[in-house]
Amino acid sequence: MAPTSHELSTAYRNLLRSSLQAIQYTRGPARKTMISRLRLGFRKPPASDFSQARIDRTVEFLQGAARSTGLEHKILKSLLFTWYGQEKWAQDRMRQSRTSGETGKYGKKQLRLNAYDGFEFALWMLNEKMGTCLR
Repeated sequence: MAPTSHELSTAYRNLLRSSLQAIQYTRGPARKTMISRLRLGFRKPPASDFSQARIDRTVEFLQGAARSTGLEHKILKSLLFTWYGQEKWAQDRMRQSRTSGETGKYGKKQLRLNAYDGFEFALWMLNEKMGTCLR
């Protein structure tokens, strides 16, 4: 059954509040990256993928990251650092293709396209094992 708009907005607010607490309301790139990933997570997947249990476990994970600088905090910090690098690389790539019209050598291009495959797989496995929805 598809979630109502109230359930979606409540889930978004809970995740946003918990994620901002986890990053300690910083004004730097971590905040921008977290908000953009959260927005992407609610725009991209179909509404049929909505799972309140996964949302609750993700909020619990983020609250654990906010409570102490333990494992949850280190995982979140690493995720944000990697996501920031992905966004930065994508922006540089767009800028480079607009100015030069070329993307470089084939080997380098292919390497960059596959650079985050291992990370995406590890994140998918983490979500499956923990029952979270970090994207």
